[in-house]
Amino acid sequence: MPLRSRGCQICRNRKIRCDGARPGCKRCEVHGVVCPGYRTTAPDEFEFLNITTTTATQASKTYRKKIVTVADSIRRVEEPASGISELPSPSLGTLRSAGAERVRLHSQFLHTYLPQRSSMSRASCDPVTFLEVLGSQTSNRTPPALQASCDALDLVQVGSVLRDERLLTAAIACYRAALSHLAADIQRQDIRRNDDVLANAAVLATCELYEHIAQNNGGWIKHMDGASQLMRIRGPKTLDSDLALSLYVNIRNSALFQGLITRKASYMADPRWRAVSQRCSESLEPGTGSSSAFYGIVIQIPGLLERHDTLQVNAPTQMGFIGDFLADAINLKQELTLWYTAWRRLSFANHLSSPDLRPVDEFTAFISCCPDRTCLQAYRFTDFHIGYLQCLYWICMYYLRSSVQSICRVRQKLDSEWQPGQSEVVYEAELLGYVMNICRCIPFFCEPVSGSLGHVAVFLPLRIGAIYFSSHGHWAWLKWLGSVRSTVFTKGLSPPLLGPRAILKSSGPT
Repeated sequence: MPLRSRGCQICRNRKIRCDGARPGCKRCEVHGVVCPGYRTTAPDEFEFLNITTTTATQASKTYRKKIVTVADSIRRVEEPASGISELPSPSLGTLRSAGAERVRLHSQFLHTYLPQRSSMSRASCDPVTFLEVLGSQTSNRTPPALQASCDALDLVQVGSVLRDERLLTAAIACYRAALSHLAADIQRQDIRRNDDVLANAAVLATCELYEHIAQNNGGWIKHMDGASQLMRIRGPKTLDSDLALSLYVNIRNSALFQGLITRKASYMADPRWRAVSQRCSESLEPGTGSSSAFYGIVIQIPGLLERHDTLQVNAPTQMGFIGDFLADAINLKQELTLWYTAWRRLSFANHLSSPDLRPVDEFTAFISCCPDRTCLQAYRFTDFHIGYLQCLYWICMYYLRSSVQSICRVRQKLDSEWQPGQSEVVYEAELLGYVMNICRCIPFFCEPVSGSLGHVAVFLPLRIGAIYFSSHGHWAWLKWLGSVRSTVFTKGLSPPLLGPRAILKSSGPT
């Protein structure tokens, strides 16, 4: 069936006629917005619109003009900084060449950004594995765009930890250069199989998590959308290198987060893309496959949330679909429960302990930042990866079960005599339990063992907790989340704009 409209998304949302001009329609130009491009007639294809040049121009206008050379700025890492104990003391002596200094800077980045790992969980489909793969492949032959984006990420992370304005200024300059290079690289004919272009987009998205680079206009979501489009253009059959597979893992993780927040289905739920997880398991996660199996299940949840929202609006005319929705949701819940049981059994066999509730005072780095003691206990995990996967399981179960609860209420309103089955009954205590478990992961993610990446892992728990606590009147916990938000993010990282902000109260009603 042909598309009813081939106009751009903005014109279709406004329900106005689109002139279809290239590269963008005139109506978008008149309204001062960037035209998002056009759909194609093929159901599985889309037309890629390159807005990287526009983004680079906006960045050039936004950022300061002061330019500091990378080599000169990297040397600042060697200089002592008062009150800084996070970085190890130099062990390579005085470095003179830019190449050696770049290697030194990257090692400092890995040391401060990545979490520590236990030997038991070393093999894992980790969303940040691509950063380690990139580090092992860095050489003088690294393309300029990718080198510039890696330099930007290294500089902004180390500069944020050291609170060094010269490093941060250099990071901004490298970020601008990387955007300009990416605008040209997007036009390359070999883009369908080029890992470097895809890696550049993923690294730039990570840069957007820092307040010194973020333009406060949804930059992270735009970069991830771009990386996701590039991945989709390539197709699942072209992912045949360790770097490509690790980038798939990273983009899949971001696609899950975007899908849960926007409540829109992801193309990665397609069986052809889910099959890539098996290759990731064999290449990056030998002997276990736990993470790959988990993502293969939960990547379907955003599509279920989209169906939920459609049913809520059109329930009276789609009564027959409610039963199908509940059946699919229950099947997903059973799959996820079976995975969790097998994962915990595997963890126990590998001598990895279960989540352990400990007094919050044992999380010294967290309590030194956050004075609020509403949360008296928090979970301690064997290492960050185990904790991240456990927290993500609770997050996905919360989204899945809350949608079942909501649709059951819709069904009962339409038919007062209908009663949900045992597997369809979702009590509020179950949802509250998921939310509390999610929030009790936050102190661990703020500990040094979790690195700066732990702060990134806090973003979605903060949002989920804020929405739930505010809608159910748990004001003390909402105040606690506000305290976490205002005291923990002091090293440059800042939650990205992901649609309407959840309100974090600093105080509640008495």
